[in-house]
Amino acid sequence: VLNRFLKEVPSDSRVPQARLELARQYEALRQWDRAIETLQTLTSANRNTLAAFEGTYLLGKIYFNQGPEFYPKAETEFRSLVESAQVDPKNRWYRQSLLELGRLLFRRRDYDQAIMRLSEYVLRYPDGPDTLSAKYLLASSVRHQGLAALARSREEVRPHEKEALR
Repeated sequence: VLNRFLKEVPSDSRVPQARLELARQYEALRQWDRAIETLQTLTSANRNTLAAFEGTYLLGKIYFNQGPEFYPKAETEFRSLVESAQVDPKNRWYRQSLLELGRLLFRRRDYDQAIMRLSEYVLRYPDGPDTLSAKYLLASSVRHQGLAALARSREEVRPHEKEALR
């Protein structure tokens, strides 16, 4: 039905919403390529609209959920929302993209960047529904950084220097 609508009335004002719904249905059916294609069409044809912002977020989520080999594409989508001057930080899709970007960076073990994004999330949305999750990832990122610094410091101290320290 949605495909027919999109073909019959391509200039209708409801087309962006129809594309979003169609992409969601493809996603539910695990037809990733069709969902991605539909969302790419939506975002390129309707830049700087709420539908395009939502489509960009959904596109990032699809890539993210497909695994590590798709993380660079997911990061590109999330960053495009978070770094866009057109998207208000109060916008739901900005907020969700910022959190997902922090999660993605954490999974990639890019703790410096994860800390930056997750800190921003916690500061902007202290009472948000996912703030506790963001705080956990933030603390875990700091912990990983500390452990890495400890390991480096242990490697850099030579045995004779250890004796001199005793």
